[in-house]
Amino acid sequence: YTITLQADVEVEEGTTLIINDQPQSNSGTYGAIVSDGGQIVNNGTLNIEGGNVNDDVIENGENGMMIVDGAVATQAALNEAVKVEGATVKVKFGFYTFPTNIAEGVTIEAYTWDDGYVDYVEFQGKSNFDIHGNTVRRVNFWNDQDRVNAGYGSVINANFEECTFTGVLGIYEAWAGETCNFKKCTFCAPTYACNFSGDSPKNRVYFEECTFMGWSSFGVDVSFDKCVFDSEAGGIYNIVRVYGETTFDECEFVYGKIKDEAVCLDSIKSG
Repeated sequence: YTITLQADVEVEEGTTLIINDQPQSNSGTYGAIVSDGGQIVNNGTLNIEGGNVNDDVIENGENGMMIVDGAVATQAALNEAVKVEGATVKVKFGFYTFPTNIAEGVTIEAYTWDDGYVDYVEFQGKSNFDIHGNTVRRVNFWNDQDRVNAGYGSVINANFEECTFTGVLGIYEAWAGETCNFKKCTFCAPTYACNFSGDSPKNRVYFEECTFMGWSSFGVDVSFDKCVFDSEAGGIYNIVRVYGETTFDECEFVYGKIKDEAVCLDSIKSG
C-alpha cells in the first residue's frame, strides 16, 4: 500500500506518531508526507502507536510502509516483517497476497484487539506454504480462479490455526511437507474443499477440529481428530475420498439440509 497523507495529520491525544524513526509529540498537527511515484518520500515508515490518525487523510495504494499499534498494515510492511527470523508478525485488517521469502521461526497472525476482536485478514490468489514449518493463525485464504488457490502445486510445510480456505477452490493439488498440521480450520468450496496429491512425499497430514464442506480427497496418510464433514455448503460434491493410511477419531458426518444426500465416504480400501 502507498500511504498518501493528503493533508495535515490530526493525531489523537495519547497517540505516538513516528516518522522516519523520529517520535513526534503526542498531540498535534503535522505536515503531510506525500508519496512520490508510489513510494513514501525518503523511504520513510509511518508508525502509529496507541491510537489512530484521521482516516480522511490516509489513502491506501500499493507500496509504502505503515505500522499501526505494532501490526503491519500494508503489503510492503508485511513483506519486510516476515524476513526477520523468529518474528511474530501481526497483520491489520486488509486484503493482501501471501508473502514470500519468509524466514524460519516466523508466525503470521491477524491482529487481535484488547477486547478479543480479531481483524479480518484475507490473502488472495495463489499462496506458497513451503515456509519452514512456521505458524499461520486466524487468517483467511480466498481465490476466484481455478488453480490459482492456496497451496496449489506446492509443498505445504506449515502449521495453520483457525484459518479459512475458500473460493473457487480451497486447498487443491498440494503436497504434504514434513510439517503439515491444521487446527480449527475451515475448508469450503463448491468443488474441491481440500485436496492433497497422491504423489506427495510420504508425510502425514493432521487435521484437528476442522470443518470440511465440499469434495475432500487425500492421496497421503492423514489423521482426522474431532473433525466435521458437512454437506450443508451445497457444493457439487460432498465426498471424502482417502487413499492412504487414514484414521477418523470422533468425527461427525452431517446430513445436509440443502442437498438430499449426506457426506459420503468413498473408495475406502481395506486397512
